[in-house]
Amino acid sequence: MFGGIGSIIQAAATVLGVLIGAGWTIYLFMHRRGEFPRANITHKIIDRRIEDDKIFLRVDVSIANVGDVLLQIEHGIVRVNQILPVPEDLLEAINASGGTDDFNDSETKWPNLVACEQDWIIEMFEIEPTETDEVNYDFVVPFGVKTVEVYTYFRNVKKRPREIGWGHTSIHEIAD
Repeated sequence: MFGGIGSIIQAAATVLGVLIGAGWTIYLFMHRRGEFPRANITHKIIDRRIEDDKIFLRVDVSIANVGDVLLQIEHGIVRVNQILPVPEDLLEAINASGGTDDFNDSETKWPNLVACEQDWIIEMFEIEPTETDEVNYDFVVPFGVKTVEVYTYFRNVKKRPREIGWGHTSIHEIAD
């Protein structure tokens, strides 16, 4: 008589344990937003003078998938902006604003030297969890530029159609 009741209690406890475990797993997955990719972006920038009036600029962009799901990229942007020497009109705007007012969106204020937008076919640029990939860009900028700001952005396919993704900005001082 007790053997039958014990089996029923044991089966119910097993089912309850499985349900609690599944619920906890789903909670952790949603809490950590495990369905969305996560990325870390870094830059390695190299410059070389190639002529009296030109500088070769190599931008190596490293994209690390630090999430638990596949990271797919379909669109990327690279912009190289001049910081030094500061153009006269921009210097006047900085001085007129006191250096802070109306000048907070600085990435759009610095003069753009070169830019590149790149599109990939879906499923052609994928990075597995814990893996890293690299995208390389070559640019030529005028000699005399001393410091550049390099901005990169890669769109998150999982957040389409919104323009949400991963961006990174680096400041690079060009060697004399």
